Amino acid sequence: MSRIYMLRFTMSVPNRRSALTNFILLTVGAFAGYQLAVIHLQTEKVAGQVILSQTQFQHMLRNMNSETWNQRKVTVEWHSQSVNTIHRKANNSSTSSGDTTFRMGPSIPLDMKAFLNSSCKRLKSSKESHWFDEKFEETIKPIWCQDNRMLSQHVFKWWNSIQPGNETLTEVVDLLDSIGPGDGLNTPAVQDRCCRCAVVGNSANIINSQYGEFIDAHSLIFRMNKCPSDNFKAHVGSKTTHYFAYPESFYQEYVREASLVFVPFKASDLQWLRNNLKAVNSTRFEANHSASRGQNLDNDKVLVYNPQLMWHTKKHWGIEKGLYPSTGFLAVIFAFHVCDEVNIFGFGPNRLGYWDHYYDKGSGEENSLFRKTFVHDAEEEMDVLYKLEAIGKIKIYRGSR
Repeated sequence: MSRIYMLRFTMSVPNRRSALTNFILLTVGAFAGYQLAVIHLQTEKVAGQVILSQTQFQHMLRNMNSETWNQRKVTVEWHSQSVNTIHRKANNSSTSSGDTTFRMGPSIPLDMKAFLNSSCKRLKSSKESHWFDEKFEETIKPIWCQDNRMLSQHVFKWWNSIQPGNETLTEVVDLLDSIGPGDGLNTPAVQDRCCRCAVVGNSANIINSQYGEFIDAHSLIFRMNKCPSDNFKAHVGSKTTHYFAYPESFYQEYVREASLVFVPFKASDLQWLRNNLKAVNSTRFEANHSASRGQNLDNDKVLVYNPQLMWHTKKHWGIEKGLYPSTGFLAVIFAFHVCDEVNIFGFGPNRLGYWDHYYDKGSGEENSLFRKTFVHDAEEEMDVLYKLEAIGKIKIYRGSR
């Protein structure tokens, strides 16, 4: 039996006439023949709800055209819920798994100067959410370096169980010392202004967004894994200050100008990094682990993600279903420790509800394996990000695909 969806919507528009005009266009274009109910018209908003079958729901998503709404300066927000779960939710205050939010329309500041000069809302200093304050542990240093190289036994035991090895904590620390990673972000000083960070994921929902210029205007720009910008600059931007990767996801071309934030999931990952640095010191670890020289990475531009923060992210931020958090989610939590404001791009499913990459070919009507695997649970991570946005700690910018 197919699902039935109830969609509540709010349209923000410049004026009453525009609201009425666009509302008619919306009902004729996207809903064509669907039954509308509870229509409410205000000066700058049109609100209502509609009941759709699953087929109609998918048809509506396919026909959304953000460029049309951008031209009319209209923002539409949809809250969808499977009607099959409505009665159950009425008897149970917990959030239904059928709830989803879709947003479309202009969300990029049109004036870059105004954006850069706007007041800074420092997410770490405002005590507005007890939930956030319980989750966020500011004392954890996000970078693993010689000043904080020791791990607690329970953190090391968890980290070493991700991809088990025979190395001891002493051997791993010795290997870290031989690498001598940096302990700073190696970026222009931002202490006297707002450090705004863009964390740019690889979801195809960023396609046709025109976010590129906005992304490049941020103080720090984090990208991860495979993140090509050629042919996509208008949507994903062209600048990168920090590139997050591990050996299996590393691409040399992305660290030409950016610093590498290396995410180790096992001791042999550190050995890989050591073998790809321009200069290293001798280590006892080398006797049992040898590999050929590789990328000749600049030691001064390499940072190592702290396993303590990886453990804290999984255990305290509610990422329990996956084996460990995804690189993208780890980059978001890293940003909390070094940024004043955090904006998120290219995360989550596309508008059809599928998970794909912006560089993938196709219509976006197929799911990637990333959506839910034994390694990561992307939907669980997105639930946390949606909650962070709801309490005003981050801003999620959604594209149009």
